[in-house]
Amino acid sequence: MSGQPTNNEYPGPPPEILAQIQNPANVRIENPPQIGEVIQNNPRGGGNPPGNAPQAPQPPPPNAQNNSLNAARDRLFHAMLVRVALKYSGKVNLRMRRLIEGVLLFLALVLLVSLLFIHLNLSRSPVTCLKEIEADWIRKGVLRIEVVKNLDVLEEKENFITAYSKIFGFFG
Repeated sequence: MSGQPTNNEYPGPPPEILAQIQNPANVRIENPPQIGEVIQNNPRGGGNPPGNAPQAPQPPPPNAQNNSLNAARDRLFHAMLVRVALKYSGKVNLRMRRLIEGVLLFLALVLLVSLLFIHLNLSRSPVTCLKEIEADWIRKGVLRIEVVKNLDVLEEKENFITAYSKIFGFFG
């Protein structure tokens, strides 16, 4: 046990890790250089041009954002996915995995075929539901189209609302 350090004798991180953490060259978007600051060893060719005043740093592209949280989230979800996949492959035997994955593949293919069937049948049928108002909708405009299962009940409700609003003066 004398060769292994105990909790009280923890030597700390290795010097190469400390050098990476403390290196000022690891500047990211979180700490951009200030206007007029000289950028040394910039791989994009920044810094002071010979004989000119210091240039302001270029603004980040419009789509650039602080990606540290996004990267942390991506690493977390990747680690969780790998952990679940390893537990799944370790705990479930090969026969059951093949059965589960085969059922899921079959279900996905059935859903794909049903979507294709619905798409092809709907695209072949003529659209005639708006034929009677086609001449007026360009002048008046179509505000809303509703598909109603029972039109009589809807008309009865609308008539009740209009009669109620006429009696009590609500709804404009």
